Amino acid sequence: MNNDDWVDLAAQWNAADAPDPAVLRARLRRYRWRNRLGLMSELLGALVALVLSAWAWTRQPELRPWLLVASLVVVAWQVGYLLIRQRYRLFGLPAGGLVGMIDAEMRRAKFVVATLWCGLAGGVLLVPLAFLTLPAIHHPRLLTGLLIAAAAYVPYAVLRTWQLTRRVGSLRVERDRLSE
Repeated sequence: MNNDDWVDLAAQWNAADAPDPAVLRARLRRYRWRNRLGLMSELLGALVALVLSAWAWTRQPELRPWLLVASLVVVAWQVGYLLIRQRYRLFGLPAGGLVGMIDAEMRRAKFVVATLWCGLAGGVLLVPLAFLTLPAIHHPRLLTGLLIAAAAYVPYAVLRTWQLTRRVGSLRVERDRLSE
């Protein structure tokens, strides 16, 4: 190589979109924080549901069949979420530099979409169990609660899915640009 070739190579290197190490560290910290926060909120939510079920167990004996079913479903659902997390490889740090980080962010977004819709499916599956195990006197309140929950959750799930789908698309573009 002659000196002009080295100058051209240096110019190409400087013109390339080299990621700033500080930006990469910040992105990795944000990814880890969001991932941990999501996991902790899932586990805390399951624990709160179980604690409330234990509290209600002593105060309303007529609800015990429902509380038992609901507690079993909460535990099974949380195990399912942990398995989904494992499937999307969300435990540990991403490997592979910036491209690996982008892939990890895409997996996390896909995980959130999967849990949104699995949660909706789980809620739908709980409805017959609730009607079978709760005393008939509670059915009108159950129906009202279901309508309120559906009116709030379904639009949220649709909006969040749309946002995350757009995010995955922009991450794909970013990853493809880096792979060139």
